[in-house]
Amino acid sequence: NGFTGSIPKDLWRFQSLKVLNLASNELEGPIPPDIGKMTALEEFDFSNNRLINAIPSELGQLAGSLKHLRLSNNLFTGSIPSEIG
Repeated sequence: NGFTGSIPKDLWRFQSLKVLNLASNELEGPIPPDIGKMTALEEFDFSNNRLINAIPSELGQLAGSLKHLRLSNNLFTGSIPSEIG
């Protein structure tokens, strides 16, 4: 896709979205905690970007719907939040 820069803040308003795949771009910065608002999300793939900081614990709020989570090949720090399982 060739997306660059930070994850758009308006992205999280699409709360009925089921698949969000922005893998293999040049996205930078953290995953905002607002990811927890996307409660219908079944697939979340942000692998192969330049995302930083800790993986947000708010991803745990998606445990009931999320079937596929891909975050590999980024620059995260810290451990995987226990809320994710």
